[in-house]
Amino acid sequence: MQNFDSWKFLIQSKVSTSGHRENLMIPLPEPVKKLVGEEKLTQEGPVVHWNLEREHRYLVLANSGLRRQQYENVKQTKIYDIDTLDEDGGRIRPPSGIVDAWVGDPEAGDRVYYLAHRQMTNGDVKSVYLLTEGQVLNLLPQNKEHARSTVDSVFEVPGFK
Repeated sequence: MQNFDSWKFLIQSKVSTSGHRENLMIPLPEPVKKLVGEEKLTQEGPVVHWNLEREHRYLVLANSGLRRQQYENVKQTKIYDIDTLDEDGGRIRPPSGIVDAWVGDPEAGDRVYYLAHRQMTNGDVKSVYLLTEGQVLNLLPQNKEHARSTVDSVFEVPGFK
């Protein structure tokens, strides 16, 4: 198992809704917004790219579509409640259909976690995991062998090697 010192951050947010179940909104903390937000001149405000890791169904947010074959580029969506990345605040809404594909399937009131490894924050394409509480809890060791297999699966997803 690799060393946890190489993780840049783990930040918690709480899912809310603007009415219906399909209108989930997730606050975008400043470090995450600065990392994965992209200013688009052709759009009304900044955007974030949603990617789904095919094997483990981890959701990965990025400042552009991920190019490796192990990812499905789902959609680029607006960051709500801000006009530029320099403003405070910002919320994201999972694209329709991703909630069904995403193993986590959060609901209003649930906690989600943004997790970034240092290598995810370098280079032109920057990314962060968006994990549900259940996904985070599944990564915690239940025994020595479980710890090795689950945590190593997260380390392998971005293809750091």
